[in-house]
Amino acid sequence: MAMAHSTPPPVTTYDPFPALPPDHLTVSFSNVVRLTRAAEHVYTQLKTNSDEGNQYIVVLGLSNYAIQRLKDEPHILGVPCRLEFDGSTAIIKVKPGDNHEGPVNLLISYMVVKFAMMGIPPGQCRFRGAARRTGTVTTKAKEPDQSFYPPSRIGVPGPARPWPTVVIDVGNSDCLPKMRMDALWWFNNSQGDVRIAIVMKVEARSRSILIEKWQLAPPNTPLLTQVIIDGFRQSNPPALPPLVRQPAATQQAYSIQEITVTTTSATAQLVLPFHAMYDRPPVPPEADIVFTVQELIELTGDVWV
Repeated sequence: MAMAHSTPPPVTTYDPFPALPPDHLTVSFSNVVRLTRAAEHVYTQLKTNSDEGNQYIVVLGLSNYAIQRLKDEPHILGVPCRLEFDGSTAIIKVKPGDNHEGPVNLLISYMVVKFAMMGIPPGQCRFRGAARRTGTVTTKAKEPDQSFYPPSRIGVPGPARPWPTVVIDVGNSDCLPKMRMDALWWFNNSQGDVRIAIVMKVEARSRSILIEKWQLAPPNTPLLTQVIIDGFRQSNPPALPPLVRQPAATQQAYSIQEITVTTTSATAQLVLPFHAMYDRPPVPPEADIVFTVQELIELTGDVWV
């Protein structure tokens, strides 16, 4: 039987450091070789502990040259990772490999098939993986684990190119508070152009995957309470993400759906609203993207046989 999961609190202010695991590494940058050793150490610890434990390294005092190398040379640290920059500071999330990539890749494969069944060819639903986006100021940047762009946001070059409508981040139990905080980074820096942030926690101990679907409250919503969030959840259909921009200072991010998935069960279907993803209302046979309980269970097959 799938485990119950409590509703996470809303997030209104982006502050990444308190959300990091207590045992995250903090290093002052001296050279790439030492930083590579730190990343390899975190990776080795993850593999030793069934992909559980700290995934993060905070790097202080990066030179502009070092930042550019990290951006331009994706394999420079020798292990898979995702990068976040804020001035001369970077937060590196070390990726343990297939057990985290597999469920995301299968989810994307399902999505492509579901779009195709609606008559939408693969060329009109672009997934750009960890494509880095620059924030509201040019010294901020971040990489998701996966990102989705509808046709309206494809083919616009340059630093002002559109944002994805959906981002996905995956990590272990120790990553969950930071990944929830990261959802707000995407909403803040895109001014709400990112509509949905999917957080996936892969937990080896319980052999389960927790999926949370984060979005913004509508503009002018009072300070979010559990009663207000429950109202959004219980409306039929559940509340859409706002389809208008919002300045970061007024944003309130919350999880509208949590699903616990095991090797034999899932607590609900995952529903992604077509209008929010695709930047336009659906035209039949187009409809919301629905991942069935069985499809969600199959995500665990790429982690636990």
